[in-house]
Amino acid sequence: MKKQYIKPKNISLKTYKKQLQSDLGAILVAEKADSEVNGYINTKQDGEGVIVEVVLYDKNEPANYKEGVYGNKPYHTGHKSNFKKIKGNISKKLGERPHDII
Repeated sequence: MKKQYIKPKNISLKTYKKQLQSDLGAILVAEKADSEVNGYINTKQDGEGVIVEVVLYDKNEPANYKEGVYGNKPYHTGHKSNFKKIKGNISKKLGERPHDII
C-alpha cells in the first residue's frame, strides 16, 4: 500500500517522519540493522515543498534484497531489517491523516 503526503512547511522532516510512525502505529525507519519495520518512507522535492511517500508492506518481505543503484553501486544490498505486516485496518488510519494527501 502506498500513500503520498505533503509535509507541512513548519515542521522538520525528521519530526514529520516520527509523527507519521506514531499516527500509523507503524515502524517505517530502521533505527538499527535488525529493526523490524512495517514499510519505508521516500521523500522528494516538489518546488518548495516536500512530498513524503509512505509504503507499507502487505506481507512479510525478505530481509536480504537490493533496493536500487546509485553511482553504479547497489544500495541496501543485504539489508538486515526484517519487515512485518501491520495488524488491523491500516487503510482507515491512512485515510485519517490530517495532512494533505496527493
